[in-house]
Amino acid sequence: MSQRKHSTAFAREMQLAYRPGECIPAGIVVTTPTELAGYLQTLIGGSAIEKMIAVHLNVRLRVLGYQVVGVGSVFEVSANIGTIAKGALLANAAGVVMAHNHPSGELAPSEIDRTFTKDVYDALQLIGIDLLDHLIVGPAGDWVSLYALGDMPWRDQDQTPA
Repeated sequence: MSQRKHSTAFAREMQLAYRPGECIPAGIVVTTPTELAGYLQTLIGGSAIEKMIAVHLNVRLRVLGYQVVGVGSVFEVSANIGTIAKGALLANAAGVVMAHNHPSGELAPSEIDRTFTKDVYDALQLIGIDLLDHLIVGPAGDWVSLYALGDMPWRDQDQTPA
């Protein structure tokens, strides 16, 4: 496939995956995880399978939109870090909040959740985009913030929480 056709196909794929303002209103300002948690609950909290999304924010913490970056099974989800970075770049995002659901209702982050969060953080830092938080949403309207739990200590060196 030629580079031009590949670029066009990728742009078309991103256009389908990127949902500006659908369920998470574009333009709202997100200064705390609580402000985003209700929207995330509506979007992925009630799903019977794990889903991961990336919420894209501008420099003033206004929502630009979100991208579904992973759909898994009842007990796991995987996402590609390159897809997360590409989506953030295409959205012209200054910051990203990752979120995924735990259909079981057990909100404690796994070691895989922590490691993946750190890997995404490191990758986004290379391209000048901040990973502000990673939220885990449960089916009963509950949620946790990895940042608030202290599971993102390396982030404190760079900025204050969203």
